[in-house]
Amino acid sequence: MKKSVKITTACLSAAAAIGLGVYVFSLNKDEKTAPTVNIAEDETTTAATEPATEFVLPSDWSENIEYVPSAQGITAKAKAMSKVNLDYIAWMKIDGTPINYPILLDPGEIGKNDEYHGTENEGAVYYYLYRNLKKDYEFAGSIFMDYRNVLNSNDDEQSENLVIHGHDMNDESMFGILRRYRNEPGFYEKCSFIELESKYEQRDYVIFAYLPTKGVYEDGGFNYWDMEELDTKEQFDAYVKTCRDGAYLDTGIDVQYGDRLITMSTCFNNQSDMRFIVVARSLREGESIGDVSSIAHTKEWLDAQKAAAEEAAASTT
Repeated sequence: MKKSVKITTACLSAAAAIGLGVYVFSLNKDEKTAPTVNIAEDETTTAATEPATEFVLPSDWSENIEYVPSAQGITAKAKAMSKVNLDYIAWMKIDGTPINYPILLDPGEIGKNDEYHGTENEGAVYYYLYRNLKKDYEFAGSIFMDYRNVLNSNDDEQSENLVIHGHDMNDESMFGILRRYRNEPGFYEKCSFIELESKYEQRDYVIFAYLPTKGVYEDGGFNYWDMEELDTKEQFDAYVKTCRDGAYLDTGIDVQYGDRLITMSTCFNNQSDMRFIVVARSLREGESIGDVSSIAHTKEWLDAQKAAAEEAAASTT
């Protein structure tokens, strides 16, 4: 979906003392850095003491909810969540993992008259990096979507690539569980699918790549957090190729221009200039969530699988 203006990230430098560690994050407009936490002291000790947060809907969630109707109509869950936080944009779930969270749309740079996010936060970006659903301080923060993404009732306007950020928590809450894709053989096969329920509908996705990548802007580099709008086939194909080339595993999942993408982003091995991303594409007609055999694979991958099977069979005879 083409947008006429892309807003660059504003500057923010802040520090918070938590337990034994001091955490500093710097989001610089010139570097256009992806959200991160740069650790000044012992992260392992401190982060591990942070409990996982279980979100429970308030008992009166269905009462007096105001919203703007769409052609499709807003879902009951969206009505509930919009009452709790107006920045609610979707709900994400990955079976077999702790990921079962609301997603908040980051408001971007806070304006001086923004009373909802606090006028005292003027100029801040990545508002939900250390704030929970109720906008209160919490070390684990929230799962949040880049403020430039579009996810509404009009499919033609939706961003081709939804970029979603979350902390790499030691207790595997938030996006901490994503490290298992690279560290645990067989984890991908058990947790290949993503359910994403927007305010208007549910759309399912299949993960096709996961990889480490740079998290600091480079001219001509793979600045994935700044690549929500893949309007042309060339842009889309280049994005997918980069993900495939750097991936830990060749999943063989077919990805074509016109598919919708999700890019989940978190930290990588406490390296301030690196990120770990998990990338998925939307399911097509005839494909079923949970059924890998229904998913389209590339001819090259299928041929390679067939050749490997034939070679294995021949070696046993």
